[in-house]
Amino acid sequence: MMEFKKKSHREALSLSKETAEHLRRFYFDEEPVETFETWLYQNKDLEDKIGKEFFLYIVSFDYSEKEKAKRHDLKEIIKDVYNSQKFDAIFMDQARIIAMAVLDQSCPVDIGCRKLANISENGHAFISEVFTSYSDEFDRLGSTDFYNDRIIVDIKKSL
Repeated sequence: MMEFKKKSHREALSLSKETAEHLRRFYFDEEPVETFETWLYQNKDLEDKIGKEFFLYIVSFDYSEKEKAKRHDLKEIIKDVYNSQKFDAIFMDQARIIAMAVLDQSCPVDIGCRKLANISENGHAFISEVFTSYSDEFDRLGSTDFYNDRIIVDIKKSL
């Protein structure tokens, strides 16, 4: 993987909402590779937004299926670009988007809860471990209906 200067030596980036959205969605596999790649090549000022070093790595990456195993390295670079705005920003934004989707009912409570649990389990303390407990109960009971109201209250607290 290509080595980049540590964030402490870099000026914090100010990503546009659109740029941040594409990076976040690609990182969490919510945007097809083809869509991301098309956006990447059509975005003329991306180099100015993220810096030449990051830009050259991202645009020179081989997005084909045969290089799928190497996408982890690319995602680490994308996470660094995104998090240069604020530490852990990509996970904080993802958690907020999941929470809002549960609250507006565009994401089922159990799925949103499991996604939040996954973020918590990966060492992101800004998400309560209670979502992991709920997730464990889903596995044990098979039904989520009993906990839905409590989960909604905990999601609102987390916002």
